[in-house]
Amino acid sequence: MGSEEGEEADVTVIPASTFRVMFNQPYLGAVLYTPRSPDESKASIKEFRRAMAAKYRFDPEDEQVFGSFDSIEVTGTLSKVFRGIQIFLGVVGGLTLIIAGS
Repeated sequence: MGSEEGEEADVTVIPASTFRVMFNQPYLGAVLYTPRSPDESKASIKEFRRAMAAKYRFDPEDEQVFGSFDSIEVTGTLSKVFRGIQIFLGVVGGLTLIIAGS
């Protein structure tokens, strides 16, 4: 095995059963699910929180109980960032050609 750098160097993967025994935690900290369509993303997060709140007796509006990561939302944000970079580089390239042609 070679040496790892970056974030991966700080990560250790263990089986869920070992985690439960070592840390006396009956529940894992992550749930992964995929909505039927990207349009249902926000509604499915709300429905999931409501179902978990009913089972574990907490307020579904309480954001501190557990967080969520919406990959569809992140993908949209990244798309906008990359579009901005493309526009910026296009403007810089155009100005470079105009200046070089003068």
